[in-house]
Amino acid sequence: MPPKRKAQQAENGDIEIKKLRNRVSQQAFRRRQSEYIKQLERKAKAYKPDNERIIELEEENTSLRESLIQCHTKLESLRTTICTLSDGVART
Repeated sequence: MPPKRKAQQAENGDIEIKKLRNRVSQQAFRRRQSEYIKQLERKAKAYKPDNERIIELEEENTSLRESLIQCHTKLESLRTTICTLSDGVART
């Protein structure tokens, strides 16, 4: 075999080895990427109940704030009534 042909075969062999290494690297990357995505999906599922609980607590908080405002309004109304009655009793 002429030296030129041997060099070309060696070069072709190197190219094939490089292609094989690249293919193996790509497969390993895809596996790692797939596992990472699965891990993120598991975490997202784990956080879902937390998010639902947060929404429930926010709704409860809103309801309690509204009740508190109503209680303050009633309290002020009762204070006004008591002051009015107190002034009326003091005048008599």
